[in-house]
Amino acid sequence: KGLPAAMVMGSAAFGGWGLLLPVVPLAISVGGGSDAVAGASTAIFMATTVLTQLGVPRLLVRLGHRAVLALGCAFLGLPAVLFVLSTAVVPALAISGVRGIGFGMLTVAGSALVAELAPRGQLGRATGAQGIAIALSQTVTLPLGLAVYALAPSSVFVLGASIPMLGLVAIWFLPPVPPSAPPARATGERRSSVR
Repeated sequence: KGLPAAMVMGSAAFGGWGLLLPVVPLAISVGGGSDAVAGASTAIFMATTVLTQLGVPRLLVRLGHRAVLALGCAFLGLPAVLFVLSTAVVPALAISGVRGIGFGMLTVAGSALVAELAPRGQLGRATGAQGIAIALSQTVTLPLGLAVYALAPSSVFVLGASIPMLGLVAIWFLPPVPPSAPPARATGERRSSVR
C-alpha cells in the first residue's frame, strides 16, 4: 500500500530534475556565461544536495515523510520558474543552490519511504521498481528538456517547475508513515528492553 503513489512521486520529482539538468547550463551559456559558470550551476546544485542530505534524517523524525517530500518537491520545482526572469550568473547559481536543497530532501526521504512501505522480504523488489519508474521518467525528460528549450526557452522552465509539483498530488495518496526514531535512541531502547 502506498508504493504506487511513491513511484509516481519519484517519477515526477526526478522527471523535473532530469528535464532541466542539461537545460540550465545551456541557458547560462547562451545568456553569456562562461563554460565554467555553466558547469558551476550543476556543481552548486549537487553541493547543496549533499549538504541537505546530511540533515534529512532529523527532518524525517520531526516532520514525517510526507511533509519532507512535499517540501522537497516545492524547493526543487518552484524556484525553476525564476529562470524565466534571468539566467544571469548570480541568479542562476542561487536558484540552482535552492533547487539542490529540494533534491537532497527528495533523494533521502524517497528512499526511506520505500523502505517503510515495502512488505517484509520485498524491499529489494520495491526498490528496484522505484528505480525503474525513476529511470523511465528521466529517459523521457532528459531529451525532452532540450527539445522544448529549442522551441520555447521560457516554457521549459515553467514545465520544469510544474512536473515536480505534480508529486504533491501523489504525496496526498501516501499512507501515514510515523516518523522514524533516531538510530541512537532506538538502540538505547533496544538495550533497555533486553535488560
